[in-house]
Amino acid sequence: MGEPVAPIPVPEAAAGIDTRAVRIRPAMVGRVKPVDMNIVYQVLPLPPGERFDLTVGTNIFLYYGAFEQSLARSNIAAMLKEGGYLLSNDKLAEGAASGLDLVMTTEIAMTGAPVITDYLFCYRHGF
Repeated sequence: MGEPVAPIPVPEAAAGIDTRAVRIRPAMVGRVKPVDMNIVYQVLPLPPGERFDLTVGTNIFLYYGAFEQSLARSNIAAMLKEGGYLLSNDKLAEGAASGLDLVMTTEIAMTGAPVITDYLFCYRHGF
């Protein structure tokens, strides 16, 4: 789907920041269809053959409490294929019977001063 390429140069004011870049084939980019929706209160009624393999939600779930996170988790599960994944840097509230199960957590440390630590949470639908 993509291949590593040289990243754009970092401005001098941001010296010391490491960057990466990936070139994505135009055919792949053309397959992406953004949808503007509220994941807490809305769900796309997708037939099983059109459900998503992957959804990515970064820096959004932390703004919601456990109840809203549970609704979002259930709505995402309804739009994922069996075995599909949700990747997020926010851990979702536990205990929701949504069909999304946490399968992996990875700590990501970004070097520099100060060192910034973030996490990646990987959820899988119906395994």
